[in-house]
Amino acid sequence: MTGVSRNYEIATINETLADMVNKEIGSSVREKYYPEYGNDGNQTAELEFDFNQEMREIRKVVDKYLAQGEIEQAEEFMEQKRQYLASMGHYIGKLNQAYFAFHGTYADRPTFISPIGLELKELRSQSASLKDFLNKVAVITNRQELRASIES
Repeated sequence: MTGVSRNYEIATINETLADMVNKEIGSSVREKYYPEYGNDGNQTAELEFDFNQEMREIRKVVDKYLAQGEIEQAEEFMEQKRQYLASMGHYIGKLNQAYFAFHGTYADRPTFISPIGLELKELRSQSASLKDFLNKVAVITNRQELRASIES
């Protein structure tokens, strides 16, 4: 594996881990100290419209257009989807490749299509505690090690 690929993998793992831990700790604090705020009030909206799934599908289609060199079609598609997302209550100023690049390193985010986020979530579900999970991930330096830690 090249140094660039390895650096990208570890950056993705680390940034995704930080985001996951942030969400988990934030949720715990909210439940313990601010129960009146519940789960951000988005549960009903999420049942009706799956923003994460929609963004993954948009990313896949855009990647396909770009792989075929169809840049204008990709841009038109993103604008149509941006308008659709706005109609569903999710406002994005400009949906473009820069948006995906900026939001694409966090593997647990909807704009990321790598399996690293799902693998980290699986490892978390296998861990007895957040501390146990963090200790497992602390020694991981690439995706191969991540997969191996899930299987062990």
